[in-house]
Amino acid sequence: YTCDPRQVPDARLLKSMSYQEAMELSYFGAKVLHPRTISPIAQFQIPCLIKNTGNPQAPGTLIGASADEDDLPVKGISNLNNMAMFSVSGPGMKGMVGMAARVFAAMSRNGISVVLITQSSSEYSISFCVPQGDCLRARRALEEEFYLELKEELLEPLSIQERLAIISVVGDGMRTLRGISAKFFAALARANINIVAIAQGSSERSISVVVDNDDATTGVRVVHQMLFNTDQVIELFLVGVGGVGGALLEQVKRQQEWLKKKHIDLRVCGIANSKALLTNVHGLNLENWQAELEEAKEPFNLGRLIRLVKEYHLLNPVIVDCTSSQAVADQYADFLREGFHVVTPNKKANTSSMDYYHQLRLAASKSRRKFLYDTNVGAGLPVIENLQNLLNAGDELQRFSGILSGSLSFIFGKLDEGMSLSE
Repeated sequence: YTCDPRQVPDARLLKSMSYQEAMELSYFGAKVLHPRTISPIAQFQIPCLIKNTGNPQAPGTLIGASADEDDLPVKGISNLNNMAMFSVSGPGMKGMVGMAARVFAAMSRNGISVVLITQSSSEYSISFCVPQGDCLRARRALEEEFYLELKEELLEPLSIQERLAIISVVGDGMRTLRGISAKFFAALARANINIVAIAQGSSERSISVVVDNDDATTGVRVVHQMLFNTDQVIELFLVGVGGVGGALLEQVKRQQEWLKKKHIDLRVCGIANSKALLTNVHGLNLENWQAELEEAKEPFNLGRLIRLVKEYHLLNPVIVDCTSSQAVADQYADFLREGFHVVTPNKKANTSSMDYYHQLRLAASKSRRKFLYDTNVGAGLPVIENLQNLLNAGDELQRFSGILSGSLSFIFGKLDEGMSLSE
């Protein structure tokens, strides 16, 4: 598969891959492949067909000398969790012959496998990753090897970052196709995932990044979505099921099939009112949501939604607030900080205080989330977005006049048609 199906449900089955691709994927954590298995079949050019033992009649993946049946520049995404990264740095590194050799000789003597290596072009530092379980032994080995340099402050104290993961994208086609790295990094940035270190093999067959261990599954899913053009999943959580909320759910139900054809999977994963919260991360059945909500016993709370997003690694959670509640509006900044987009007709957040107004914009900017509120003005007329586009293009607002109340606009419209005020 292009990825572990347990992490990414819409992972694709690969028809074939080369020995080199299989070796790279096995090294960086692909569960079905083991480096000691791939090495001999690659050495003796033995084709290998991998099948599902639980379903042997299903198509498999052929590992051979060439692999162009799938016509994919990237063949797979894998991750290695529970890594620790050591950084050896200091003025004593620059121009000193043999420093890197001493680092890796110390690891070798202690039987520690180095998984990833990266060095700054200034020669000031060298960083490498080892399994978390070898962290203590690696630290002792380096402190013994560089005892004098550390004592004389030729080297800075060892920097150790624990609980990291390595995400790798692998494919022979990456050597001739530009832009894979850009997509890889853009996907991680969109998910607000910080990259700790980057490494690329000289064969240009793989690119690896080091990220926080807790971000590994989310990172793999968002990169897979970006590189393999799978459906864009949007996880919608609706708060408030009155007239507006109920109408929105009906509209979503009508549009879901049409959106699916556009590769947009819009799932209603949560519905809440003042009494209860109904959730299903795979999407609620919108045919009988009213009955299910009446039976739900869990009250609405921010903590529950945050736990859902983190536990199931949801990529695009969206809070849609169809209430006029001040209490819900007061939680928008927290929603944004925790990775939710916020869409609302509720005017309370934008009109409570200037300090909170700025907090919302700052939270949205820092977390790369969207705060959308077009329906705050003019009953949904495209006023806010058009004004924002003009201002972002450098225009200045000199004067504005209009009836911003949807109700008043309706009344004046009827009066203009000839209806009397008493009617």
